Amino acid sequence: MADNFSSSAVGDITRGGQTTLHFIRMFSQVVRQFFSAMVVVYSVTAIATFVAKTNEYERYLGARYATTWVGVQALGHGDRTVMIREQSGQYIPVKMDSLLSSEGMGENAKALVSQWLKSMWVALITFSIGLVVVFTYIWRSGSRQREETHLRGVQVLDGKALTAAIKERGEASKLTLAGIPLIEGSETSHITFTGVPGTGKTTLQMELLKQIRSRGDRVICFSLVGDFIEAFFREEKDTLLNPFDTRCPGWNLWSECPTPYHYDTLAASIIPDSTK
Repeated sequence: MADNFSSSAVGDITRGGQTTLHFIRMFSQVVRQFFSAMVVVYSVTAIATFVAKTNEYERYLGARYATTWVGVQALGHGDRTVMIREQSGQYIPVKMDSLLSSEGMGENAKALVSQWLKSMWVALITFSIGLVVVFTYIWRSGSRQREETHLRGVQVLDGKALTAAIKERGEASKLTLAGIPLIEGSETSHITFTGVPGTGKTTLQMELLKQIRSRGDRVICFSLVGDFIEAFFREEKDTLLNPFDTRCPGWNLWSECPTPYHYDTLAASIIPDSTK
C-alpha cells in the first residue's frame, strides 16, 4: 500500500509540496535573519552618523524642544515653567510657551531634523551596499556548496578543465594535443590514438609533429601510406628509408642480417610465400 502511494500522483504531489514548503521555510529564515542584521546595521549607522555630526548640547536642546512641543500642543501646559541648562552648565527657568516660540530653539530643531535625514540617507546607502555584499556572499557560498568535490580516483574532465589542472600543478609541457598540454617530461613516452577512420587521429599526429619540428627536435616517422612524407619530408635535410622509393639512399639489406635466420625473415618479407 505504501509503495503504491509513493509511486502515485498523490505521492508526487506530497513530495513536491514538502520540498516546496521546506524551501520556503529555509528561504524565509535566511531572509529574516540577514535582513534583521542589516536593519541593525542601518540603525547603528544612522545613529552614529547623527551623533558624529552634532554635539551633545544641540541634541539636549532638541530633546527639550520636542518634549516642550508635546507638553504645549498635546497637553496644553504652555504656562508651565521648565528648567533649561545653558552651555555654561547653569539652569534657568523658562515658560514652555516662550521656549517653543524661541527662534534659536526652532532653528536648532530644524538643523537637527535636517541632519537626521542626512544621516538616514548615509545609512541607507550603507545598507544598500551591505545588502549587495551579503547577497553576493550568500550566492557564492551557495554556489560552492552545490559544486562537486573530488575526493579520490580518476576524473573525467573537458579540455578546458584539464588544461587548467595541468597548468595549476606546474606540469604543462610546451607540446600540446588538441590544445591540451602534455605532461612535462612525458613527451617521449608512448601515446596511443584510437578511433574509427575520420575521427582526427592523423590530424592530432600532424599537430604534434609540427610542434616537434618547430622546436628543432628529431623524429623517426613510420608511415604505411606515406602521408607524413608528403607533409614533412625535406629532401635536403631528412632521410627517407624506403627501398621502393628513389629518394632512399643506398641501402644494403643484407647488412641488416647479423645472424642466419635473419636472411630467412628478410626474404619472407620481400617475397612472401604463396598462399595457394
